[in-house]
Amino acid sequence: MKEGTSSPLWFSHNRSGAGTARLGRLLLSLMVVCLGLLSFVPATGYAADEVVKSIEWENDSPVHIYVDHNTYQLKVLAEVAGLTMKKDVTEEAYWLSSNPATVKVEKGLLSALKNGSSKISAKYKGFSITVDVTSEYLFKEIRLNQNENIQVELGDPDLALSAFAVEQDSTSNEITTNAEWSSSNTAVATVSKGKVIAKSKGTAVITVKYKGMSDTVEVKVVSPYSSIDISSIGGLEYYVGDETISPLIAVAKLVGGSTEDVTERAEWTSSNSKVAQVEKGRLTLLTAGTAKITASYLGVTKEVSVIVRLPYQALVLTPTGDRHMFIMDEPLQVQAQVMNDASNKLDVTALAKWTSSNSMAVTVANGKITPKATGAASISAEYKGITKSINITVLPTLLSMEIKDKDLQLFRNETKALPVVTGTALDGDTYDFSPIAEWKSSDDRIIKIENGKMIADKPGTAVLTATIRGFSTVVQVKVMEKVLALLPSSKAVSIIVGQEVSIPAVRAIFEDGTEEALTNQITWKTSTPNVLVKDGKLRGLLQGKLTLTGTYLNKTITIPVTLEEEITEFRVEPDSLELNIGQSKSVKVTGVYKDGTTTTLTSKITWDSAAPNVAVMKGSFVKAAAIGQTVLSGSYQGKKIQLIVKVVPKLVKLEADEKSYSLAAGGSAVIALRAIYDNGIAADISTEAVWSSTNLGVVQVDKGHIKALKKGSASVKATFKGKSVTFRVTVK
Repeated sequence: MKEGTSSPLWFSHNRSGAGTARLGRLLLSLMVVCLGLLSFVPATGYAADEVVKSIEWENDSPVHIYVDHNTYQLKVLAEVAGLTMKKDVTEEAYWLSSNPATVKVEKGLLSALKNGSSKISAKYKGFSITVDVTSEYLFKEIRLNQNENIQVELGDPDLALSAFAVEQDSTSNEITTNAEWSSSNTAVATVSKGKVIAKSKGTAVITVKYKGMSDTVEVKVVSPYSSIDISSIGGLEYYVGDETISPLIAVAKLVGGSTEDVTERAEWTSSNSKVAQVEKGRLTLLTAGTAKITASYLGVTKEVSVIVRLPYQALVLTPTGDRHMFIMDEPLQVQAQVMNDASNKLDVTALAKWTSSNSMAVTVANGKITPKATGAASISAEYKGITKSINITVLPTLLSMEIKDKDLQLFRNETKALPVVTGTALDGDTYDFSPIAEWKSSDDRIIKIENGKMIADKPGTAVLTATIRGFSTVVQVKVMEKVLALLPSSKAVSIIVGQEVSIPAVRAIFEDGTEEALTNQITWKTSTPNVLVKDGKLRGLLQGKLTLTGTYLNKTITIPVTLEEEITEFRVEPDSLELNIGQSKSVKVTGVYKDGTTTTLTSKITWDSAAPNVAVMKGSFVKAAAIGQTVLSGSYQGKKIQLIVKVVPKLVKLEADEKSYSLAAGGSAVIALRAIYDNGIAADISTEAVWSSTNLGVVQVDKGHIKALKKGSASVKATFKGKSVTFRVTVK
């Protein structure tokens, strides 16, 4: 290794040969240790590579287990190549029972389900082993002390059943407390540790189960009574507050025919405990309504309907309605009266039950309502099932009052809530005192005040005054006629960048039919800053499109605005037209801006015709109507555009007197060529047509004059406005 070059760490501090030798021996020792450790790595770490030679049971003896008594765990061991010890593969093996209804297996754990036998198989990595398993019941049978159907009467002492486990030698052991008991119908009878409790008439099957075996007995529950009846002296219709209510009496009839008063022993229930409650036949009436009262005793039941009425039609509180009070106000005495007709009233103020939903804010005693603290409460009076309530709101002591909006606007016939009145209390906080403000209008013909609302009757201005306990404040209300429509003088505006135009004039039509020019009263705004709105003018700043929005009272109008550069040249294609009657042809108009860019203006120009009976412009098409000539005029950005249109008859065909000519060499002839039009006119066009010869060495032609040069033949053709005709010329 050269001086100055880097060297591995283990050489950098051991430059002598002896140091290098010692380091080599150390590395060799480390490699040996690592290889030894690797030999102890479990084969399961490389399960994908293990080689299984065979599998076997840890204990291959036949297995005997008892149903619901014990289980047995089988274990499978595998001989794996490279391992000195056999590997437990019980969890990984695939398990199968030949008779799973008799013996169940889950990861080698065996459970007996009934008498019988099964072969249990375990499979792992292509190997399979089997063991025989026998399952049996632990006992010969389970037997109840009652083996025939049992009948019990409701009210009899509880039935006690006993259960026994019978051994194979017929000896038996009592298992009553250890067995599992169940009833097929717990509504009829329940069972626990052999004790059967009758609940209601019917039949239930009682089952005892122990160690996988069971026994059953049927229990029939009957009633000693055939029926029960409910009676009452005075009937079953009452009034709330009745002081003398006859109790209900329950009488049960025995199967033998005799009767028993079971009022005290029966179970009483009410279908509507808010109306009437019942205990041992004694009724408590709470409010008007109906309830079904039921008496049940030892399997027999009876139901009667009880009607509870109110003794009075109405409970009236005076003064009526919800009220607001200040903390320092004197108590308010409220009177409670009940009545069945308008002329007879009974004062029950002292007899009624008075309650407050919030005693921290308001208290009440015998109808006397006393404010205590800021808050709200519902004060209720209840008398013989009738309840009446009023709401009391307690406000703090007022120091000052104000209305936020001093100027309001309404439209004629509009109704709106009165403004919110706020006030400052002793604690400096602001509260809403609107509910207790008293309002007055300076002119009821303009603004009327009714039920907490202001009603606009006619245009004008009125002052509304709000008063609370010596404090007052005012608000001015202006009533206006509602706008039916705003009509701008222009539906669209086009502006050249850098130039100004006037904002369209606007007229308003009001709902009363009157009209008014109010251009200067419109509030305008634009959708983009590309245009400046000032002093009734629009000044174009940047090219683009925007919306100009104008608002006045309840109406808004929108006007589209286009801003573009100035156009210096117009190009009309074609620049003139010749059409036949009924013929149409499109025209394209292109505008050229200052910077040389172009834009299509065809659809943006409105054309007028000097002679609309000759031709008119419809959209981008010129349509010919009659023979003649007209000028179509349009304008854009204030500059005029013109298009000359001629309407001529339609050429039908070309014709001449002769179709062929025979001439001597050096001879000549004249073809009189006529144009035939759809209006019947024939015109000589010999000099206007285009003439040609198929053999100029034989025949020459010019404006219908044929000149024969030498012997031969040629075809002479005349063409005019898309039509043509051919003549045969022979030279001899």
